[in-house]
Amino acid sequence: WLRPLLADVWSLFIHLDCVGLGDAYTKFVLYVFALPLAFLAAVVLLYLWQRRRRPAEAREQLSSNVFVVVFLCYPTVCNHAFGLFNCRALSETLVVLSDDYSTECTTDLHRVFQLVAGLVIVVIAFGIPAGFVGALVAKARRFDAAGTDEIAGTVAAQLGISQGEASDVIREVAIGKDYGFLLRAYGPRHYWFENFDMVRKLLLVGARDRPC
Repeated sequence: WLRPLLADVWSLFIHLDCVGLGDAYTKFVLYVFALPLAFLAAVVLLYLWQRRRRPAEAREQLSSNVFVVVFLCYPTVCNHAFGLFNCRALSETLVVLSDDYSTECTTDLHRVFQLVAGLVIVVIAFGIPAGFVGALVAKARRFDAAGTDEIAGTVAAQLGISQGEASDVIREVAIGKDYGFLLRAYGPRHYWFENFDMVRKLLLVGARDRPC
């Protein structure tokens, strides 16, 4: 029942076809650029408002809100970027977009949009999961290099758990301070799993939108 939020957020407010904005290129610009930028602008405005009252909390809330926007928009952006490469040949000379038969895939305009979509796929579809993995791994390595064995031993003795479990909990707290949105749903040893799930969604989108 949450699928409309991931697939077509604009349709919750207005049907684009009814206002003459239903062509593939307009939808691409709206879903890939306008909608995420509008959400990010709202996040920035909220941050500026909160900063006047609680600056420290505002900074922490800003990163969490940015993560929310990224994960809300990520499936939609990837879907529309891959969709511009999903073309179907109706004849030897006519190749159209599978989602919009009024859009020909052999025009110079379409090739320009495919180039932009390719950049979006590299920078956003693959870049965001890779960037999050790198950030989480780097944070975990800095934590491990800081030397928390003594603290973990004390915590383990007080709570009656193993030192490995205590170290995992401490790591989760340390990393979660900056990346709590990515970690909250998973166990301490699987702090990277949200990125794996993003790659899984990406592969599903690519498989669904591959050319026939």
